Amino acid sequence: MKTILVPTDFSVNAYKALQYAVEISKRNQATIVLMHACQLLESPFVDRQALRAAYNRNLVEEIAGELKVWKSKVTEKAKGVKILTRIYKGSVQKSILQCAIEHVADLVIMGTQGASGLKEVVIGSTTASLISKSTIPVLAIPITYQWKTPANILFCTKGFETGAGPDAPLADIAALFSAQLHVAVFNEVDKVEIHEYLEHDTALTDYRKSFRKKYKLPVASAIQLEGDDFETTLQEYVSRLDIDMLAMVPHRHGFMDRLLHRSRTRQMAYHTKIPLLAIPG
Repeated sequence: MKTILVPTDFSVNAYKALQYAVEISKRNQATIVLMHACQLLESPFVDRQALRAAYNRNLVEEIAGELKVWKSKVTEKAKGVKILTRIYKGSVQKSILQCAIEHVADLVIMGTQGASGLKEVVIGSTTASLISKSTIPVLAIPITYQWKTPANILFCTKGFETGAGPDAPLADIAALFSAQLHVAVFNEVDKVEIHEYLEHDTALTDYRKSFRKKYKLPVASAIQLEGDDFETTLQEYVSRLDIDMLAMVPHRHGFMDRLLHRSRTRQMAYHTKIPLLAIPG
């Protein structure tokens, strides 16, 4: 993990994301790219071009000043942490994806405000939206979260993926913080057949063996969770095990499926109280 991208809108939760990136960088000397996306003023009227240019110039200068202040805050407390600042012009999501490509980012860390009900459906969240489109892992930091060194990481999955995609970021984070990794699969009550339970048991056992062999890291526990509601069941298990980070693989859905059954990973990005690591499958 050499480069961490931290988009900022200069909010409190964005600063928490930057603090988390700093904690990682202090341990592995990763470069942090602190970026902000802005929409410049456009006008088709020739007589307003000078006014528009002055406004845009002042806006960019103001943003550059804010980025400099944030960088100074961090580097004063964390000597040796390397931070680059970048300004992109355009939509937030496209700018983040473009910045990630240009700087070959290994991880995006963003703050998430959280939402519920109609607000979640209509307004949404930049972080939750990015999770469904990013080709690199996205770590969402809730606004209520207070930093602590992750000791327990829970990977909740339904596919037991063993390819380089999901496994590698999990191993990197677990090794970086010397954290214990736990794996769980969710079964909805009365909707899983006996043979599926047995298949999950076999898959969990195989996953633990494969992960240890590949990364020389143990999987502390592997369990099947059962409940009526995915989010409630998972949150209860997270509290019981004192989990510090939740990892999931977002699955891409078709348009109708997105309307009827939203991605569980995206759903958790709105409601989780601990950092959520979304790993592309």
